[in-house]
Amino acid sequence: MLKTAKQHGFPDDYTTYALVSGIFNAFFALGAFIGPTIGGIMDDYMGFEWAAFVVGMIELACFLLLLVYCIRNYKVEIKGETPLVEFLDSSADERKPLLTKNPTSEFF
Repeated sequence: MLKTAKQHGFPDDYTTYALVSGIFNAFFALGAFIGPTIGGIMDDYMGFEWAAFVVGMIELACFLLLLVYCIRNYKVEIKGETPLVEFLDSSADERKPLLTKNPTSEFF
């Protein structure tokens, strides 16, 4: 997360470290709350065997997504391919004003 924050223009100082640490810890705590809560609900309604099966399938899906990410990251860093982020980057569009002084629409 820190590497990505630096790549997107955040300064390399303690404020960025604090921001990244805060976001990470907030989501870690959220997961520590949501996981057992949903797991308990699933156990009550589906039984332990089916709840364990569903959790296993979710973990398998996460593993496959992680594997795809690692393969793509390997191709970008080692083989020099174009990162997917460049295709999806819309930072140029973010700098355009939403409203202009000379509207071209008939609704203005």
